[in-house]
Amino acid sequence: MEYFGVPTFATGIFRAWFVLGDEVSSFRLSSILLTLVFLLIYFEEMSRGKRKFDNPTNKIYERKKEVPKNKTQLIILCSLIVFFGSILQFLQIFYWISYSLDRVNILFIFELITSSASIALIGAIVIVLFTLNIAFISRVTKNIITSLSIKIFSLGYAIPGVVLAVGIITPTSYMEKAISSFSDYPPENLLSGTFFLLLIAYLVRFSTISIKTIDSGFNKISSSYDLLASSFGYSKLQALIKVHLPILLPTISSATILLFVDIVKELPMTLILRPFNFNTLPVHLYELAEAENLSSIGLPGLILIIICLIPVIILSKGIIKNVRH
Repeated sequence: MEYFGVPTFATGIFRAWFVLGDEVSSFRLSSILLTLVFLLIYFEEMSRGKRKFDNPTNKIYERKKEVPKNKTQLIILCSLIVFFGSILQFLQIFYWISYSLDRVNILFIFELITSSASIALIGAIVIVLFTLNIAFISRVTKNIITSLSIKIFSLGYAIPGVVLAVGIITPTSYMEKAISSFSDYPPENLLSGTFFLLLIAYLVRFSTISIKTIDSGFNKISSSYDLLASSFGYSKLQALIKVHLPILLPTISSATILLFVDIVKELPMTLILRPFNFNTLPVHLYELAEAENLSSIGLPGLILIIICLIPVIILSKGIIKNVRH
């Protein structure tokens, strides 16, 4: 949006905080945006009411295949969408690659791939382990606190990344200033610019993906398994490891893949909270676009697309295989 000059809340918050240094304006914009987000969530919950969708047999109901009367027009329309939505972009990417291939720093690109994949994998594992515990506690301890906890974690995905980054870095900077007032430790080296803050941001932002997936997996496990584990004298932790985890492995794998894809292409939070001299593919693409060096975008852009596509293809094949069986 920033490249095309489209004014949005996210670009306004980023510009007010990091370009103009106006904390008050960035807080005001963040508050307005959060209010709009929570209002949309509230209206969505109200419109949905208590309706639920259930398919305990996992049976797929196929509709009768009907040949539409305007078949030719639909084929042309779909072809135009595919052409302008995918093929044209790939042609542009390959043109950029051919134009700038002699200027590509292979070692730097490899470092970007390594840093992007490693932080995405670490973030995905941390989030899955955390949300697995939350979902299991919610299963064995059904009360209003656990139910509320899952709902709170589900809100993170609705918060824009730039707002979340500002919301994390602001109290951190105040805390570091307070510590520096009675300590000789440099405040900027305590938490700001560390992987810890970045992982916290990922945890808050993307927990809903994992917790919804894993909680759905737990709901498919009959309570008789818990009773059986209890009859064998298993503790709750032993029941989780020996009974639930083997059943949940496909669900956990799906959650990890979804998280990996979301984190590896994430830009605002990584751009704001990343450690010094730590670059990822999305950050590098943003820097190239900001410098209007479009010809150099081709190869890193294509690599990012491939990194995101491979896990999605693996996940899709796994889903199709499970449905067929």
